[in-house]
Amino acid sequence: MALPGQQITDIREIRSHPIALAQCMTFLNQFPGMTLIEADDTAGSAKQIRENNLNGVAAIASGAAAEIYGLDILAEGIETYKQNYTRFHVIGSEEKGNTKGNKVSICFSTGHKPGSLAKVLIKLAEMQINLSKIQSVPRLNGEWEYMFYLDLELNKNTKSEVIQRVLAKYTSNLEILGVYYKGDMLYDS
Repeated sequence: MALPGQQITDIREIRSHPIALAQCMTFLNQFPGMTLIEADDTAGSAKQIRENNLNGVAAIASGAAAEIYGLDILAEGIETYKQNYTRFHVIGSEEKGNTKGNKVSICFSTGHKPGSLAKVLIKLAEMQINLSKIQSVPRLNGEWEYMFYLDLELNKNTKSEVIQRVLAKYTSNLEILGVYYKGDMLYDS
């Protein structure tokens, strides 16, 4: 997207978040003379173009950002992998958090013993819960413990409270980070 009246051939610089740039490299490689500038966020790149009236500069951002900042979309669907989606999280207090959804993000730690994580994963499988992401991060306590971050796809009959109750005896520091709907699996709970 760029200021109105520009064509893609007028663009000499493209700004966006580094991940957004990386997700569009097949498209961007068609324009070897363009300079890619990494920015803090996608919408912020669009905002800078509008606020500073930057001709010859484009941003990779959402259609909503183009609408908000009055920019023209020069090319759509430029991502390399069409099945790739970016999630955005709204952070707030727990009492205002969403309680309905078919996807849950959790984090926890386990003991540093063989099979500790496997016990948790077996319990999830027994509950017919699909694990769509797992990431481990070392805890900074010097005890060789790890925090595990999981995204779980729930079946219609499973609530986040059930997961918390079942996993409590196999984990420590268990937290529900968020409950939300997976984009392509909306249903009434």
